[in-house]
Amino acid sequence: MTPSRLPTRVQAEIAGCVSAAASSLELREGPVHAELRVNEQGPWMLEIAGRSIGGLCSTILEFSSGMCLEELILRHAIGEEITTVERDEHAAE
Repeated sequence: MTPSRLPTRVQAEIAGCVSAAASSLELREGPVHAELRVNEQGPWMLEIAGRSIGGLCSTILEFSSGMCLEELILRHAIGEEITTVERDEHAAE
């Protein structure tokens, strides 16, 4: 579900878990795909890789700049200036 309906505290714990996992693999720039589970003990990393989200999942991500996710990634990779990456705020599943 995007945007997340989880409490801000839980979202921060998830971000911290992904950040720690990415750092341990020396992933510093570019897309990172991470899958976690969250329970009463906190977030648990299942999978992390230096790649974009795959399949139809990326089609639900829309940015206010009018770019799709793939265009945003390619522009970043070739060093083009990206003025905003604000996501549209409507819910998607």
